[in-house]
Amino acid sequence: AAKLAGEGAKMYDACQALKDSLLALGAGIDGGKDSLSMAAQCGDEVVKAPGELTLTCYVTCPDVTKTVTPDLKVTGGSTTLLLIDLGGGKARLGGSS
Repeated sequence: AAKLAGEGAKMYDACQALKDSLLALGAGIDGGKDSLSMAAQCGDEVVKAPGELTLTCYVTCPDVTKTVTPDLKVTGGSTTLLLIDLGGGKARLGGSS
């Protein structure tokens, strides 16, 4: 909805705040998506997507032996992995792609 009044300024302000935060943290991002540019006309009404900013970030890691990975590990005993199918069997991605 960046073409709607005030929406472009919101996107600019969000980018400035993100830049300032990343500089303060010493982190960087290499990708992202905003939903501030999505709007649809439904009859006489303009429906805007809620403002959301999704990003991928990275930082330096001085000791890679102290990292956390998303793979499953079991060091003795047993474990159970549960799948809670919120998509009702339709293999939905929950709004992301």
